[in-house]
Amino acid sequence: MDASDAPRKIFPCAIAHSCQARNAHPLLSEWLPGEHGPTGPITDLTGLKFTANGKTLKWRRDLLDGYTFHVEVPEGENEVTADLDYASAVSPEPGYSSSMSATEKLYVVSWNTLLLYPTGYGSDQLTYTAACACPRMEVRHVVACASQAGNDIHFEPFR
Repeated sequence: MDASDAPRKIFPCAIAHSCQARNAHPLLSEWLPGEHGPTGPITDLTGLKFTANGKTLKWRRDLLDGYTFHVEVPEGENEVTADLDYASAVSPEPGYSSSMSATEKLYVVSWNTLLLYPTGYGSDQLTYTAACACPRMEVRHVVACASQAGNDIHFEPFR
């Protein structure tokens, strides 16, 4: 995730997934921890593009479930990368994780807003490794940091 321009409240993100199926079906989480309804931030997802080996893949949103994407994966490809932009709220909004979380001096990363999950797995079966490019300022109070080089932070793997 790139938070180097956090005050604009747009966060580019790239997610790589192993892919065994001919047609991948990544999902954006609709049910978020701590919330009591299907409130996943689908309206905050923009700029979605899927690639394999640098080639753009055809995809479409599911006709019945807007949180599911159908991606046409060429034969022999075993990894798909999803590039997306997460547009953080610019003013306070109702909801547990939907309100503004980026200012000039603070950014609270809710990783679940930046992840697409492959179908066929429970969330506890997946492990993610995350990295963040931060703005050019002093970086403090990083939770679960595995390593830091300048303003680039690599986090401990999480589920």
